[in-house]
Amino acid sequence: MTRWIRTPEELEGLADSLEGSRALALDSESDSLYHHFEKVCLVQLATDRGEGWLIDPLAVRDLTALGPLMADPGVVKVLHGADYDVTTLKRDFGFAFAGLFDTMIAARYLGMPEIGLQAVAKAELGAVLSKDSQKDDWSRRPLTPRQEAYAAADVEHLLALRARLEANLREKGRLEWVREECDAVAGLEPARRRKDPDAWQRIKGARRLKPRALAALRELLAWREARAEATDVPAFKILGNEALLALAEKGPRNPGELAQVRGVLPRLRDHAGALLDALARARALPEQELPSFPPAPRPQGLAGSNGPIAGPRCFRGAPPEAHRPPGRGRPARVCRPRRDRGPPALEDTRLRPGDPGHPRPRLLTGSLFVPRTASAAGFIPAKRAGGLGGATQHPPA
Repeated sequence: MTRWIRTPEELEGLADSLEGSRALALDSESDSLYHHFEKVCLVQLATDRGEGWLIDPLAVRDLTALGPLMADPGVVKVLHGADYDVTTLKRDFGFAFAGLFDTMIAARYLGMPEIGLQAVAKAELGAVLSKDSQKDDWSRRPLTPRQEAYAAADVEHLLALRARLEANLREKGRLEWVREECDAVAGLEPARRRKDPDAWQRIKGARRLKPRALAALRELLAWREARAEATDVPAFKILGNEALLALAEKGPRNPGELAQVRGVLPRLRDHAGALLDALARARALPEQELPSFPPAPRPQGLAGSNGPIAGPRCFRGAPPEAHRPPGRGRPARVCRPRRDRGPPALEDTRLRPGDPGHPRPRLLTGSLFVPRTASAAGFIPAKRAGGLGGATQHPPA
């Protein structure tokens, strides 16, 4: 049975009723596909007694009553793809987290071929979960019965799933590794929206542009960000990255040329002047002020290691056993695209416990892959595992 929590009194009652719980299933839904200033719009909780709650943060703004449960390491919070939930719940409600178990991380360590919640729940429990409301606008009220059922189902099976995955991990001797990764996710910083003057460097395809076109891309991105802030419309809905690249590369000089650029929709005609002004500013920059990509850092070997460490690698389509060095150490991690939330993690199979100078590697979802002693040893990862995105609300790159 799933109940709504819409008042402070109901929230206090829920917090009291959950005292003494040993495990809770937790999820959240946000609105980043529909708003530039995203927010958590729904929090789902479930217990192993078959009870479930939909908490409405748009009605109950202060969720402080749940804070002690979230911070209690004695109460296991079970999530799937926890990084986004953790960082946004910290941002919006000031929670601290301890005692997390992420079923997606567990699925990775078990080498499962698919690690989305629907796939893992079906493989382990035979449960069929719908994807119908995955990209809905969760800021709209009232939610439909279909949306309520979808949200409740997201936490309904998590506790049973944890039990199955935990048993498999224990059998393979990998449970402690998963716990370490989950502790790392619990310690992630709150999500924050910052203006980033170097955002142009992370646009896929930007490296093919010449310096003058990079300057145009930088100006266009600044315009798009300002427009997104003014309208509370996600930036990717204002002007997509492919259109930004095309505009920067072609550099149209008048409305007619602008209209010919692929991806520039008719609704942007009202902003033709602003777009052309941005391109004109880039053309007017002196050569010495044109942007360029900084040189990529070269990974170095760890102090005391037996050789240099190459950049992180991802293996696809085979379980970790297929990539374990014969007779040695920790199995390689499988790194696959996150099908329903956030970016894949990075790995390095050359860092093995027991090898001299090799610290135990850390897979930290949604962040840089950084071994524990990497900074002291001068190891700089060659790749970033992408930004954090919504639990089921990731705008396309």
